[in-house]
Amino acid sequence: LRRPRDLTLYDTPMGYVIKMLVSVFAPRDFALTAPVCEHIDDHGVLGRELSMDIAHGLVGKTAIHPDQISVIEEALKVSPGEHSDALRILNSTQAVFKSQGAMCEPATHRRWAQGILGRGQVYGLTTGQNPEGIRLIPVSKQH
Repeated sequence: LRRPRDLTLYDTPMGYVIKMLVSVFAPRDFALTAPVCEHIDDHGVLGRELSMDIAHGLVGKTAIHPDQISVIEEALKVSPGEHSDALRILNSTQAVFKSQGAMCEPATHRRWAQGILGRGQVYGLTTGQNPEGIRLIPVSKQH
């Protein structure tokens, strides 16, 4: 199955397959990585696909060309808002709370929060302002 050049995998029948795989394996804590994007010169399609990969909870993405690496690594960085929410979820004693206009429920969002902090450790944080006005810088990789 080869996709049209302007579509992500999620815009094709493979999108359904990915959804089914995630729905079966994610609840069992089995991590899935995202499929490759064979259109190496179209970073727009790659970027849209990465957004969907992340939304589906997929971890990582295989680059098939060196030009894709920086796009993938940048997309997998964690925003300051996500990082802040993840910390609050993991450290909250409240059953439910509001953060940045969204409901946070530690009991059901714990796995997401742990994943966000893990991604932040590997890929770092995007630079920018978090809601409290604190400037965050990327997490350094330790070897």
